[in-house]
Amino acid sequence: MDEASQSTRAGFIYGANDGRLMDKNKNLYHLENKKDESYIKIELDITPLSSDKEAMLHVYRVGYHPDDKKEIPFKSFPIPTALINKDNKYVLH
Repeated sequence: MDEASQSTRAGFIYGANDGRLMDKNKNLYHLENKKDESYIKIELDITPLSSDKEAMLHVYRVGYHPDDKKEIPFKSFPIPTALINKDNKYVLH
């Protein structure tokens, strides 16, 4: 997150390109993902703060289940404004 560029999202990717998800014989759903099509992404989104709502922590799961969507979070969690708010959104936490 960078105040100079006014970025509103930052994330980390975990478990990308797991060989078990790239070989249909090695996973429960017989998925055969290509390179960069399977991962877990944890994303901090402070965009809602501009609308007086809570920042969100989104968890994306991609390529682990046939219903996974890279554009739709698997799960989202609100972050209380006592932790992240308009006044401290670009401060190191």
